[in-house]
Amino acid sequence: MPDTLSSRLESRAERLPPAELAVARYMAAHLDLVAARSALEIAEAVGTSDATVVRTARSLGYTGLRELKRDAVAVLARREDPAAVLSDRLGRADDPQHRAQRVFRDSARVVGALDESIRLDVWEAAVTAALESDRVVCYGIGPAGAVAEFCANSLRRVGLAAVASATTGLSLADELLGLRGGDLLVVFAPLRLFREISVVLDRAREVGARSLAVTEALAQPLRERADLVLETPPSTTATASESIAAFAVAHALTIDIAARTRESSVATMSRLNELRHRVSGDDPER
Repeated sequence: MPDTLSSRLESRAERLPPAELAVARYMAAHLDLVAARSALEIAEAVGTSDATVVRTARSLGYTGLRELKRDAVAVLARREDPAAVLSDRLGRADDPQHRAQRVFRDSARVVGALDESIRLDVWEAAVTAALESDRVVCYGIGPAGAVAEFCANSLRRVGLAAVASATTGLSLADELLGLRGGDLLVVFAPLRLFREISVVLDRAREVGARSLAVTEALAQPLRERADLVLETPPSTTATASESIAAFAVAHALTIDIAARTRESSVATMSRLNELRHRVSGDDPER
């Protein structure tokens, strides 16, 4: 298992002074920014001094910020490779007696970190965009397709018009013909920027639809195409799935919307229950 910034933070967190701990947590959560920014830029983002940033790098066992940045670049490259990600995860789950517990703890840690990684102004804009849309179109590829389906299904159950897609290749072109200006496109793209992700976001812009991207590793490139970007905490440096935070975001989005439309949301769920009785054949009115 590679000796990464996250693993060093995990083993040294209790010994770091508060200011350095804040810097270390920021850097572990924003590897793409750390790889590209200077000590001064990182310091401004955290609200500290560049000297504290350099000190933090050394407290984490690096010779300086330059070595830490090389480590960040290496981690970014590895998470592009699914086999490398799985290998690293298995390396962290090396205790045969407590593998499941490690996954549970790491998953809880990732979900718990959403409170810090999600910007409240972006969240409010995302909820408003969903409520104002004619339809929410959820899209994801591979495992993210399951998140898209979960999100659309959850939103339908609280009264929003919502559909999901995990279509790739040429068949996607047919679906994109149906994208409309009143839609909100919600794209789940945790780690890899597939060509289809870029195409659906570009199509949304062409037709005047708003777009929201939920991502762990692609915040910078997706900001060039999506109106809103929600960043989720790193998962590839732990045993947690890259989908766990996205599922939590989809659920939180549904709950927030339902709370703002409580009466209609409850009424929709009641209608769903009635339809279930009809489908199952135990409708009391029949």
